[in-house]
Amino acid sequence: MKFSVLLPTRNGGQFLEYCIQSILSQNYSDLELIISDNANTDKTPDIINKFVNDSRVKTLRLEEPVSVTDNWNNALQASTGDYVLMMGDDDCLLPDYFIKMEALLDKYNQPD
Repeated sequence: MKFSVLLPTRNGGQFLEYCIQSILSQNYSDLELIISDNANTDKTPDIINKFVNDSRVKTLRLEEPVSVTDNWNNALQASTGDYVLMMGDDDCLLPDYFIKMEALLDKYNQPD
C-alpha cells in the first residue's frame, strides 16, 4: 500500500525541515513525499534542496504564487499513491504513523 504525502508550502521555512524529517524518518518504505514550493521567498527552497536526493521526494516549484487550493491540487496531481495524506509545513508525524494507518486500513478492508 503506497502513501502519498502532500506538502504544499508558502514561506514555511521556519518549521519545514522538521516536518520533512518526521515524514522521511518513518519506518515505512512505500511512500512518496510531494513538496509543492509555492514561489517561496524565504529559506524554503534551500531546505527543500537538502532532501532532493531522496528517491521518495518529488519537488514542484511554482514561479508565481497561487492560492492555497491550487497549491494543494498541484501536489495532488503529482501523486501516485493509493492513499493521500495532506500535511501542513508546520505539522509533524509521530513515529510509526504509516504502519498504524496501514493496519487500520487493512482492518476496515481498504476504504475509499
